[in-house]
Amino acid sequence: MPQLALGTVQFGLPYGVTNTQGQVSEEDGRAVLHRASQYGISMLDTAAAYGQSEEVLSKLKAEHDFQIVSKTLPLLGKTNTLTEMMGAIERSLQLLSVKRALYGMLIHHPDDLLGPTGKAAYAALQKMQDAGRIQKIGVSIYTGEEIEVSIQQYRIDIIQLPHNVLDQRLRKSGHLNKLRDSGVEICVRSAFLQGLLLQNMEQLPSYLHQLTSPLTAFFNRARELECSPLTLALGYLRQQETIDHILVGVLNVKQLDEIWQAWRCAANLPDGCANDLGIDDDLLLNPARWAQLEAGT
Repeated sequence: MPQLALGTVQFGLPYGVTNTQGQVSEEDGRAVLHRASQYGISMLDTAAAYGQSEEVLSKLKAEHDFQIVSKTLPLLGKTNTLTEMMGAIERSLQLLSVKRALYGMLIHHPDDLLGPTGKAAYAALQKMQDAGRIQKIGVSIYTGEEIEVSIQQYRIDIIQLPHNVLDQRLRKSGHLNKLRDSGVEICVRSAFLQGLLLQNMEQLPSYLHQLTSPLTAFFNRARELECSPLTLALGYLRQQETIDHILVGVLNVKQLDEIWQAWRCAANLPDGCANDLGIDDDLLLNPARWAQLEAGT
C-alpha cells in the first residue's frame, strides 16, 4: 500500500491555483512537521526551485528524522548552467543532510536528464551516491515517453510523476506496472490536481471550464459512495499497489488532520471505485500547461 509523504513547496512559495493563504509561516511549518511525525509520515519532498523551502526545512528538520527528497535547479529553458546546478545540489545537501544521507535527489525536469547536459549531471549525482551523500538518484517526469527513455538510458532509483483520479493515464498505459517491475520507486504528485478536486465547482477558474464535466462526475461519485471528495481522491490512489508514496501539500495542521482522517476512511472504499473517472487531455491535466488555456480566455 502507498504511504503518504509531505510536499513542502508551500513552505517556500505561495504555490497552487487554489492557494489563497500564501506561503506557510515558519511556526505553522514547525507544527505541520510535528504532526506529520506523529502520524508516521516519514518522507518530505522539496526542491532548490521551491523558494525558501530548503532553508525553512534546514531550521526545522533536526527536530524530527524524516527522509528528504530534493530536486536539482532546472536548466533547459532557464538561464542556469550545469555548474550552477551542481552548486545548488551542494547547497541542498548542506542544508538538508543531518542524520543521514539525502534520501533522494531528482533531476527536476526530464529534459535536463535527456538533453545534452544529462550525462554530466547524472555522472555527478553518481559520484555523490557512491560517496554515500545521496541514497537514490531520480527524475521528475510528466509522460510515459519520458519514463521509457529515462529508464533505458540511466539506472533510475526513484521517479516522481503526476497521478490522480482524473489523470490515470500512466496506470492505463502500463507504465506504473513497468516501473514497479523494474524496481523503480514511484512517488506521485498532483494528487489533488492543485486542489481542484477539493474545491467547490463555483470556484473553478473560467479557463478550466472544460473540467466541469469530469469534476462533476467525480463529485457525484463521492456522493454515491457517501464520502468526501478528499476521501475519494485519496482512496483511488491508495488502491494503486504500484505506487510507493503519495505527496500531499498542506498550509496548516488542520488540513493535515483532514487528510489523515480521509486517508483512514479511504481504506473502506470498494476496490476500483474510481477507475472509470480518468480523462485523457494533457492540456487540462497538466498544470504546467494551464497558462496556455488562461491566455486563450
